[in-house]
Amino acid sequence: MSKNISNPFSVTKAIEFSYDEIYEYWVDYDSKNSVEHFLNTSEILPKYVLGSRGCGKTHLLRYFSLKTRLKKYDNNSEELVSNDNFIGFYNTFGVLNSGNFNGKFLDEEQWLQIFKIYFEYYLCEIFIYDLIELLKNLNNAEATYWEKDVTKIIDATINFNKSSNEKISFHTLSDLLNYFQSQKSKIDKEIILAAFTREFNYSNIEIPFTPGEFIKNIIYEISTKINFFSNIKFIFILDEYDKLLEWQKIYINTLVWDKKPPMTFWIGARTYGYKTRETLTKGTTLASGSDMQEIHLDEYYRKDEKTYKIFSKKLIEKRLRKYYHNEIDDVEKNFERKFEKYTEDSLIFKLREKEKEYSHIQNLREVLKQNISNHELIIQNLLYQTNDNPLFQKYNILLFYKKWYKSKKNIDFVDISEKVKSSFIKYLEGTKSDHTNLVNKSKKDLISQLATENGLKNYEYVGLDNFIELSYGNTRSLILLLKNTIENSNIRGEKPLSENGRISLDAQYMAVYKVAEWYYNDAEIFGDNLKVFYKNIRRLSDYLKLYRITDNLTETSVLGFSYNKKEVSAEINDNIEVLRDYSILIESDNKRKGKNGLGIGEPQYHLNPIMSPLWNLPTSVRGTPTFSNETMKYIFDEKIKEEEYLKFYKARKTKLTAPFLEKEVEIKIKPNLFNLDD
Repeated sequence: MSKNISNPFSVTKAIEFSYDEIYEYWVDYDSKNSVEHFLNTSEILPKYVLGSRGCGKTHLLRYFSLKTRLKKYDNNSEELVSNDNFIGFYNTFGVLNSGNFNGKFLDEEQWLQIFKIYFEYYLCEIFIYDLIELLKNLNNAEATYWEKDVTKIIDATINFNKSSNEKISFHTLSDLLNYFQSQKSKIDKEIILAAFTREFNYSNIEIPFTPGEFIKNIIYEISTKINFFSNIKFIFILDEYDKLLEWQKIYINTLVWDKKPPMTFWIGARTYGYKTRETLTKGTTLASGSDMQEIHLDEYYRKDEKTYKIFSKKLIEKRLRKYYHNEIDDVEKNFERKFEKYTEDSLIFKLREKEKEYSHIQNLREVLKQNISNHELIIQNLLYQTNDNPLFQKYNILLFYKKWYKSKKNIDFVDISEKVKSSFIKYLEGTKSDHTNLVNKSKKDLISQLATENGLKNYEYVGLDNFIELSYGNTRSLILLLKNTIENSNIRGEKPLSENGRISLDAQYMAVYKVAEWYYNDAEIFGDNLKVFYKNIRRLSDYLKLYRITDNLTETSVLGFSYNKKEVSAEINDNIEVLRDYSILIESDNKRKGKNGLGIGEPQYHLNPIMSPLWNLPTSVRGTPTFSNETMKYIFDEKIKEEEYLKFYKARKTKLTAPFLEKEVEIKIKPNLFNLDD
């Protein structure tokens, strides 16, 4: 067991890994279609690698950096160059502190010119720093030879652009690195002073190049004049694009559009931060497929549930193997066995411990008393041969309510209860009946109802396989679930990682809810937009819950919806798009056909399963109702007041709750811990 870490899942962000750990923890997503093939490192086409927070983007981009590739080839630069045919220069836009290039009595155009110069120095610094690392791992004679040639090319290019009295000589790459870093520091200093002087002193800034041209020209010169680099692609892998200001993004887009082989760009961004495709060239925007390629990691990881599950278990195994130093043969299965299993029997056992009558029977009696006189006979029929099993009772009551809901006037309640009784007897005998389909499709929903109605914990989300399903293509969510589970288990004294340790249901349960809250609360939205964002989520989750908690339970678990995009307001579509960009809503590849099967179809969305535990919603997507324009308005139109929404919600709940009245009755809604009030 590792002496350095107490929890193999303690690090959840790839940016916190060393390059050794980036390599050690790397798992290729699909053995049949590797990520290297997917990203196609052999082509020069720039790429925008997009995804939600925690999707694995940073790990992927850092894996293709020079420092990580050197780990792969045992620090043999010659072998790296020979096999990879590319060098990845990784860094983040975050280190630029983009907000510094703003305000201070300078306008946007002035800041753009300063940023162009600064960014060129930034690229040069990245380039030289990694070249030093590359050449350091060649034999001394070769390294000295290539360094001299590279330095000579860059030195000549810089001095060509300088006036005669400014010319200086650079003899090593370290000289060049120091120069570029010092020029960046000068600009940083002037930016700080501008806050006090209300002006930027350009006279202290050297500009020995044309911004946007210098780095790509010296790379072109190096690749054409130095044999060692002749067949190499130079990929600038720049992460955290979403941290830039919009005008800075447009400048970066311009560099991407105006690339010069063998130099190209891979840009990493969270989906919500990648909105503009504009460039500084008037009338020119980046076109996906021709100017660059968009790679949506979330879609890639979610497209195949089986592949993602295999990938997830390999990720877990990598962490565990390092923790146990490969001392355990089947480490993943050994770990999985520690998870306490949840069965419906444990819930039923806890319910039977309660001395008073089950709440679902009390509620049934109250509803029947208000509508018919011989309610006890009906209750007897519905409880017949259920043997005090609350889940069996729930099946019968649900079927009874469904038949009641479908019936018209002059309902014969006794006859309905007799039919339910007969169907249940057949089910117990193993004969096909109305119960057969109902039990298969409603079991989880009814267990959720029983837990909620009786104040018990709903453990349907626990277990390693359920953790993988909840994470839904987001590796950080999965690692966080495991991190918190181990921590909770340790606190309980269960020693989860020891030979005879265990991980209790409660340890898993608390981890699930903590991670669900993290995902819900961690959106990087500010101001009034934040208020609208959370209002939309809360109203949608409340409404989806109706499909799970009401008496006329739908036959399929509902986690999503479809709608007619053309018939709702632009504001509603915009709000849906924001929720999608933040991966709160997931858009399905399938589209529901329009009327008569014509048209491109209605978009389908579902709530990200990682948040399902907050509202006791299902995690799998089966049923997808089509929301009417009215429903979309009440849920997603920010102009709808809270009292208007509640009136709409109550009317809908009344219609689905026995006695299934059309008119609204007073229904109390329990306060939502995650609401943001109007």
